[in-house]
Amino acid sequence: MMDDERLTWKKSSRCANGGCIAVATVPARRLVRDSTEDNGPILSFASESFRAFLEAVRADELHA
Repeated sequence: MMDDERLTWKKSSRCANGGCIAVATVPARRLVRDSTEDNGPILSFASESFRAFLEAVRADELHA
């Protein structure tokens, strides 16, 4: 994985009250972390899997 200092992390423009994630892109992967913990753990997802997850969220297909 790339050196974290060289990653560009993006937060949603809808993020409020600190309960957000940050996402960075590297070849064929999406990296996800808690936006309030710069040195916290990072999850890694295949780009296609992350795209499918976002599509399901937008379509309101995920329910607890």
